Amino acid sequence: MAVLEYDEVFKRPIRKGDWADQLVPTYKRIAEAIAAGRRQDAIDYIEYFDVEAGVCYNLYTQWHADAERCLADKGVGPLDLQGIRDELNWLVNGWYDASRAYDRMAELARYRMTKARLIRLLGAPPEQALALLAEWKELWRSIHDRDVDYAGGLFNAIHIRFGEAAIEEMYRDYVIGNLFDFRYERFDVSRNDWADMFRALVYVSIEAMRGHLVGPERDGTMELVEDEEKVVMTFTPCGSGGRTVAGDRIAGTPSRHEAPYHYQTMQEPADFHWNLTGVCHYCTHCAVLMEKLPMERFGYPVRVVEPPQYPHKTDKCRWTMYRDPRDVPAWVYERSGHVKPGPDEPLGSRTRTGAGS
Repeated sequence: MAVLEYDEVFKRPIRKGDWADQLVPTYKRIAEAIAAGRRQDAIDYIEYFDVEAGVCYNLYTQWHADAERCLADKGVGPLDLQGIRDELNWLVNGWYDASRAYDRMAELARYRMTKARLIRLLGAPPEQALALLAEWKELWRSIHDRDVDYAGGLFNAIHIRFGEAAIEEMYRDYVIGNLFDFRYERFDVSRNDWADMFRALVYVSIEAMRGHLVGPERDGTMELVEDEEKVVMTFTPCGSGGRTVAGDRIAGTPSRHEAPYHYQTMQEPADFHWNLTGVCHYCTHCAVLMEKLPMERFGYPVRVVEPPQYPHKTDKCRWTMYRDPRDVPAWVYERSGHVKPGPDEPLGSRTRTGAGS
């Protein structure tokens, strides 16, 4: 029985199953298939794990390039920029191998080779494939986490050199402008019925966070509760911002706001980070991408985020998605400098001032 199915919204195969099934990490589904001798299912899940990881890898490829472009446009010269790259590649590799700098392409090649070897070992005794599966997952985690640390270092360089307001400029003009248009236009009620897109919104949320390897064991484990009004997802930690704020329990490293990283947090209340202090640069993108920009363009947030904050070092993050965007509470708008639309006020991009058709 096939474990994947083609989805018309995403235009690609996705995992089958209800929310309870979707909450099982893809990593665990691979292990189950290997242990049961279901070779084709194992292959399908391996390929799908690679899709989940690839979304994150490609995202960070773009973020790294866009943040460096922001630095260059602000006057950081080529030699200075190369110095930032070199210093960060040593810094982010410190917890993994302090004897060398991070070589992203070499690590990707090792990940690909390990995947090929894993598929070959599906013909070996299950315990051999299971051991290599654990190694492959940890290799992806190491790449993901170093990519997050590198992105955080670039964001920090922008903050240190040009001030907190430059973080909003970086996100709006460089890092997430195209990402918003590409990934969020489907959640515009001027284009699609919200009820039709709500399942896709929840699904892509789960899929993305499996790829980020959320959860205390960093295997993609998360919590989901739902009622007639909303779906609430909780990550402890989220694998990116949560790990940045609280530190990495598995690697035994501290908060990225402490030595040896000393990444800044947002200290001046502002609309683009919920008017909260102690928010890390990474978490700030959730405020802009999921709440601020959708409010401006659609009239409502796509997700409501309750982020971790420093120095509390909490690693829990919560996303709430409402089945009807009109049910989003007024306080969500107010903390981002907006006013909740009235019950008769139309929603969607076509109703926004200056919005395109």
